[in-house]
Amino acid sequence: MFSICLNIVFENMSNISIDTTKLSTKGQVIIPVDIRNKLALEPGHKLFVLASEEAIILQKTASIDQEEQSSFLQKAKILARKMGLNL
Repeated sequence: MFSICLNIVFENMSNISIDTTKLSTKGQVIIPVDIRNKLALEPGHKLFVLASEEAIILQKTASIDQEEQSSFLQKAKILARKMGLNL
């Protein structure tokens, strides 16, 4: 099964990276190396996961409180609509 890995930068729409990855039998998704490097992701980094029936969005975060979750959800929905995705 293939999924699209989107690195979403809300402030700068021209800074979106798109790549493909595979879902493992254990349900793990590998974030492509170019995107890991771009976001300076290392093992152990926390990611906020937002999902609908059609899309998954990951946001790099140290921790996320209820207010940040709400803000992220609003921004993700706007961006998803621009990209033709439904959240």
